[in-house]
Amino acid sequence: MRKSFTWALTAALTAAVVTGCSSKGGSTAAPSGPAPAPADKAAASPPKEHTFTFLTYSNASWPYNKDWPVWKYIKEKTGVTLNMQVPPDAQLDNALNLTVASGNMPDMLYTQSKKTADKFGQQGALVNILDYVNEMPNLKSWMTQFPTDTQNAMSADGKMYVFPNHGIGETNRMNWMYREDVFKKNGLKPPANWDELYTVLKQLKQAYPNSYPMAWRQGLQYLRNFSPAFATGSDDGSSDVYFDFDKKEWRYGPIEDNFKKLITYLNKFYKEGLIPPDFLTIDTKQWQDLMSTDRAFVTVDYISRVDFYNLPMRKQNPQYNLLFMPTPAGWPGGPQKNAYTQFLENGIMVTSTSKQIKDIMHFMDFYYSKDGLNLVSWGKQGETYSEENGKKKFIGGYATYPTCAKRPASRRTARIRGSTTIPTCRYLRPSCRTPTSKR
Repeated sequence: MRKSFTWALTAALTAAVVTGCSSKGGSTAAPSGPAPAPADKAAASPPKEHTFTFLTYSNASWPYNKDWPVWKYIKEKTGVTLNMQVPPDAQLDNALNLTVASGNMPDMLYTQSKKTADKFGQQGALVNILDYVNEMPNLKSWMTQFPTDTQNAMSADGKMYVFPNHGIGETNRMNWMYREDVFKKNGLKPPANWDELYTVLKQLKQAYPNSYPMAWRQGLQYLRNFSPAFATGSDDGSSDVYFDFDKKEWRYGPIEDNFKKLITYLNKFYKEGLIPPDFLTIDTKQWQDLMSTDRAFVTVDYISRVDFYNLPMRKQNPQYNLLFMPTPAGWPGGPQKNAYTQFLENGIMVTSTSKQIKDIMHFMDFYYSKDGLNLVSWGKQGETYSEENGKKKFIGGYATYPTCAKRPASRRTARIRGSTTIPTCRYLRPSCRTPTSKR
């Protein structure tokens, strides 16, 4: 119960994480100046009720649930009910394209890519948030406090079509993982390079003929994760452009010899059944099924997946042990590098066809306040958390996820991923450094 609440609760809005490690919010431009949040004004009387339609995302790891208590808490604080439109898992981009093309758009849209926001915004489908910033005191103060993050949310035309965030990508780290118990049982060691990886996968295939020893999800996106070990790069499999910080120049991965080496390995893995035959189309649910049924033993994903698998799987198999694995180099003695994934572009957009634009802006401004951050990070005092001597702690069924229990409340913030309802958080932990663009 704790886990699903956290994912939903801190999911409540992407903007909920906007303050990162800051507890400031207010109507003055100075970041350190205290200011009353809109929620403070609303406390004296019940907030006016509104219903906003919202096209969002539901992931197989934390599918949308209309009964999550976060919706009730949001309505109590803001008066807002969110009428969710949820496309099937992994179909958000298609749903956005079809929705915008139809002209029949909901009030709000969720995107996993700033490029999408900029494209639709410049086509006239989205509202320029900066046109309303003077009516959003908390956001205005936040923008002064986090100018780099504000700039990152800007489009080339000087407008802002997606609400900005700060720090949410810091826990977005990805790495290699392996089934330590299976390796140990079969006398195998984690591979140091891709030659050794091939040998290990072959041995696992022999021991488990019905398996595909290495598996990942989302197809070519993960070329981004594999390519740094080959001293090349891929920008999430879509543009394949990357910046070489050693040569100080932009480069295009697919035309490089090292990129070809990577593809050659994957082609060999495919032909010999070491990766699933449908690896290009495997979604989150299918990948989870492979990893949890002894049909895949090596993977790459978010570091939090260690607990995601180990905690429930050990109830069925106490020996189940998914662990971090050092990145295999593309060749013996080569670079053992992971991709830089500590940034996120996920966010909420407001459609130009909405009849409630100002009300939505006031609603979103709440999440740039201290009250807003507290609501989606902790929930409701007495129901999801308690506070004693200025320290908060989760209570009841919400206190069972171990990641949260070890973190000081004053530094806790939501970790958002692009696999969410509006969107969602996988767990809470400090993320106090501003993401950079360096890989």
